[in-house]
Amino acid sequence: RRAAAAPPSSGGPTFVPPPAPTTPGAFWVTTNLTQPSGVSAATLKAFLQGSPLAADAQAFVDAGRQDHVSALYLAAHAVLETGFGTSQIYLDKHNLFGFGANDSNPYQDAWSFPSDTACIDYVAWYVSVNYLTPPGSEVAPYASPAGTAPSVPTGRYYNGPTLLGMNVDYATDPLWAYKIAAIADQIQSAAG
Repeated sequence: RRAAAAPPSSGGPTFVPPPAPTTPGAFWVTTNLTQPSGVSAATLKAFLQGSPLAADAQAFVDAGRQDHVSALYLAAHAVLETGFGTSQIYLDKHNLFGFGANDSNPYQDAWSFPSDTACIDYVAWYVSVNYLTPPGSEVAPYASPAGTAPSVPTGRYYNGPTLLGMNVDYATDPLWAYKIAAIADQIQSAAG
């Protein structure tokens, strides 16, 4: 768990969030990430064309549908963390989200996954359970049908089902939510 860094208070630049988009329905840091994004695998594939992430377009949509997480968010998060599929953590570990990477030793600490799809599936489940679902309920552990294993509590890092809510505990970069929102909005805009 990494706490979000506070903006500088004195002696340095002041963080000023970019203005919210004016287009109705635009993806933003306050978009509810538990709602379907409506993005298709074809749209994601077209946006990711030329990147190894293009092959994961359907996996983003499927994981989003299964875990009630915006596929648009998942794809934008992967683009940010992998640099369109060029980061060493992605290339060596199939880790599309920098999952487990800590600022002090990101490559060493980042989790390894057997495939891109395995990473997408696990992180979508983890984000849904821990960041996007309020505390107070229990769900089956990852890859365990309901009732076959002890359940896990929800809402461990819940601060609202938005990028701003996630940014409290997910990333140390105070601009993380805004960067992902900007990429998701580009994908959405490209779809026309």
